[in-house]
Amino acid sequence: MEEISTIEDTVNIITIAGPYRTGKSYLMNRLAGVKRGFPLGNTTAATTKGLWVWCLEHPERKDEVLMLIDTEGIGDVKKGDEGNDNNILCLATLISGTFVYNCSGVINHDLLKKLSYPFAFDHTAAFD
Repeated sequence: MEEISTIEDTVNIITIAGPYRTGKSYLMNRLAGVKRGFPLGNTTAATTKGLWVWCLEHPERKDEVLMLIDTEGIGDVKKGDEGNDNNILCLATLISGTFVYNCSGVINHDLLKKLSYPFAFDHTAAFD
């Protein structure tokens, strides 16, 4: 938080979310143009916990910062905490200029319901 609070340039936030072990960290590393940045796992165990933030110079816009946010995978049966999953999705969608939901297969009604969660309640009441 200290490092982020010192940024004075325009910040472009890109956040990725989705089910655990679907390649979110790998995709964010590709976006950053590096092979190692966000940690990658080689097992079925989740690697990312919470939100991981990486700030770098915007590759095309001078005096702008690209903030990449990798999120903990949702639906991990070992965690079994749907409330935490909802909080991560809510925060990720609300702070992002660009939100990427990485999933395999088709988008179904349950997924759309989860993605609409941040917009389904009165945010002003939640922060009073």
